Amino acid sequence: MSLPVVVKITQQDQSRALDHAGAMLPRQLARLAAMPRHGNRRPTGAVVRVLFAGTDDREGFHCVFFPADDMFQKMADAFGGEFGETLEGKTVTIKGEVSLFKDRPQMKINSPKQIRVK
Repeated sequence: MSLPVVVKITQQDQSRALDHAGAMLPRQLARLAAMPRHGNRRPTGAVVRVLFAGTDDREGFHCVFFPADDMFQKMADAFGGEFGETLEGKTVTIKGEVSLFKDRPQMKINSPKQIRVK
């Protein structure tokens, strides 16, 4: 299945383009090309957030994955490190559905297969 929307993000315009994409694409499948800069597990342990270069930590676009179906271990096996630290600073393509959580655009990662490292 081909995805109808491609959001390609360069270092210079990441924040504006990612935030705009999130506002324009809720509940649409998209292919995101961007550079992860940091991953962290929330204090509750219930979610890992992946933040991208050029985005705001509190309001900008991010990807999330949850412990269901052993996703934390699957991501570690696929990419190394507890939160995919080996992806930091590399350009990746992530396929998934864009949604809004508390007015913040996000993409949920359900499988490491959604992520391709360039």
